[in-house]
Amino acid sequence: MTHPLDALLAGMASPDPAVRDGWAYQELAEGIESGRLAAHHHTIRSTALANLRSTEVQARTFAPLILAWLLEAGDRDRNAFDAVARWYPQEQDTRGYDSELGWLHAVAHGADYLGAAARVGLAQPADVLDVLAARLLAPGEAWVDQEPARVAHAALEALRRCSADPSVCRAETSWLDTIDQALTAWEASAPEGRPPMWLGNVYATVTTLHVAIACNDHVDHTDHAGLSVVTAVQAKLAAVAQRMTPWLFTRQEPQPAP
Repeated sequence: MTHPLDALLAGMASPDPAVRDGWAYQELAEGIESGRLAAHHHTIRSTALANLRSTEVQARTFAPLILAWLLEAGDRDRNAFDAVARWYPQEQDTRGYDSELGWLHAVAHGADYLGAAARVGLAQPADVLDVLAARLLAPGEAWVDQEPARVAHAALEALRRCSADPSVCRAETSWLDTIDQALTAWEASAPEGRPPMWLGNVYATVTTLHVAIACNDHVDHTDHAGLSVVTAVQAKLAAVAQRMTPWLFTRQEPQPAP
């Protein structure tokens, strides 16, 4: 590590991607993960939490990454989870990339932290899934930089805990019920014109997650209790996808040739 901690923390909020991504990101991550900065976890966490409230988007969006590194290094501060859970659905700047600021990725970075929180047991799976659902339903732009995959991965981390230990789960499909209710409300509003962007984000995420569950070897298919949890989620994911594009799941009779 060639820069002092103060410089690394300032660099993680820098608007210059050559600073933030160029050296601050790598050096701070390595220092936390190696244990060299173990005595400074409180300072690092406090700075990241303050950055979540910053008026500068890059400071906010890189804060969850710092907190995720701390989680992986053994820092288990529930206040950090609560702060991210409040910030994540409310963040209005959901751009993946900006030509001047570089990578921002609020949706992806927030999902990375939430997935880590589920994996290490800082938060219950249902708590993580509820926050992800709130982000999915929040107004904003269409996600174009693999954000659906990052959100799906966070959900998969929560579901892995359910599969491994169903006793930690409660209403594992309730977050999808929330999405279903939002679809019902939108349909009841008799919408005209182009649908809101969140509909596309929901569809991309639920279909990605459904495929990931089907293909992922981390789901224990020999554990009947855990498998029942996963099966229920898969069925609900499929139902949401079918509801949004019913024509895709309906057999079309071939038309006679002219």
